[in-house]
Amino acid sequence: MRTAIWSYYGDDMQVNSVELDVTKGDAKPIWEKLQKYLPVYSLFQADRKNSDSDSEVQDPLHAAVKEILQDEDISRTLDHVAGIVEGKLQEVATRTLEKLREMSP
Repeated sequence: MRTAIWSYYGDDMQVNSVELDVTKGDAKPIWEKLQKYLPVYSLFQADRKNSDSDSEVQDPLHAAVKEILQDEDISRTLDHVAGIVEGKLQEVATRTLEKLREMSP
């Protein structure tokens, strides 16, 4: 599809860089969805100086876990689990408030 667009416009295409603040407003959920489809890169030891305090040295599987968690099925499952946990927490909070109201009318 990209090739067709580039071929259609050819040299007439005018491209401008525009910086967007993806931490606010409607852009935030869109960016979060797009990030799932972006590749995950990590530098190898030969590419940079590493020290024992670097998180990647301490936890070499961190990059792999990060990439695995971007899988849509896993993300959906974790979202489902998070919803269940939130529901259970809400139940506990509601029961706690009811007991407090009973004790202090």
